[in-house]
Amino acid sequence: MNTTGTFIHSEQVSQIAAISAALESDIVSGALPAGTVLDEVWLSEKYRVERADIQSVMHTLVSRNLAERSYSKGLVVAEITRERIAQMFEALSEIDLLCVRLAAERMTLGEVWALEELHRQMGAMVEAEDYDAYDRANARFHDMICRSTKNPDLVVMRTGVRGRLIGLVARQVDTPARLNTSHDQHGAIVRALRNRDAVQAEEALKTHIAFSAEHILSNVDV
Repeated sequence: MNTTGTFIHSEQVSQIAAISAALESDIVSGALPAGTVLDEVWLSEKYRVERADIQSVMHTLVSRNLAERSYSKGLVVAEITRERIAQMFEALSEIDLLCVRLAAERMTLGEVWALEELHRQMGAMVEAEDYDAYDRANARFHDMICRSTKNPDLVVMRTGVRGRLIGLVARQVDTPARLNTSHDQHGAIVRALRNRDAVQAEEALKTHIAFSAEHILSNVDV
């Protein structure tokens, strides 16, 4: 009985987190523009959950400055400024830098090989100019580094922040030149990790982050 109850609760929490992540991504990307009313009844019907679950999601959105109270409309999507997006990207960058330093020390040989193999596959995507496949592989590349830290709290933190930026971070490569540059920068990160060089791995990732940040923030339409 207790086991069943715990399972249901865990599943419910996971569902709430998934709904929150979806709404956060839509807000940051602009799919849900500022001023959009977040109606609890409509959202509960859309996601097929209780209103109490949607209320939990709304509390999360407010706490992250993604939604705000309006006296005339109720809860609405907040205006997402360039500064707010820069803050979120800064948080993601700092998490990634910590992850790559720890990964240089903690990655198993098998994890290094897996990352090298993924990088090799991404080379084929670059040659084919397959942007969609490269975006998906790029997400896996950085996720593999984070998970190789063996720190589940870092994984949760990174997943949460990246989830809010998902509509933006997927825009990093949109020309053949950017594909090649990104791939070369990944290669520098892989080499440093293979050599267990935390300092060089961090420097290589800093270069990659600066390359991505400039492009992402220059294309933010706020």
